[in-house]
Amino acid sequence: MSQKNRPNMSVEQLTEMQRYLGEETVEDYQEGHISRRRMIGRLIAICGTGGAAALMTACGVAQPPPTVAPTAVPPTAVPTAAAVATKPAAPTNTPAPAATPSGGRGPLTVAANDPDVDGKMVPYKGDTEMIAYLARPKK
Repeated sequence: MSQKNRPNMSVEQLTEMQRYLGEETVEDYQEGHISRRRMIGRLIAICGTGGAAALMTACGVAQPPPTVAPTAVPPTAVPTAAAVATKPAAPTNTPAPAATPSGGRGPLTVAANDPDVDGKMVPYKGDTEMIAYLARPKK
């Protein structure tokens, strides 16, 4: 059955438990305890797709909040797609490093103490703070 043929669901069609749990989930989202993605996933699990949409509309969270522009990354940190596309890759005839006991190594793997590579841990903030390892050439 396509979406066009489905009748719209209203909040009144939800059970008391679905409505209670759904409203608590929306409240958790509004207070910043969970991400929008997690809220939508929980609402769909609790109320189904139609019920989630109806509840989000009734609670005023049907439209996503305005997005905030990400913090600018210095141009030296990440090459642009145009820069990558215009620079031809230098042919290499070096074989890939041998596999180690901890797992395989790809052709782009370098030693952790390579003097030509600057590597550091970088925090990324979103719904939760994540830490990633950023490695780039020193030149």
